[in-house]
Amino acid sequence: VVELQLPSFFNNFDARAAASNFPS
Repeated sequence: VVELQLPSFFNNFDARAAASNFPS
């Protein structure tokens, strides 16, 4: 997953919500 590689600033907007938008 790319979310885990993103900087902490991405934590501001629940990364899990973004994962839901993207097809796993």
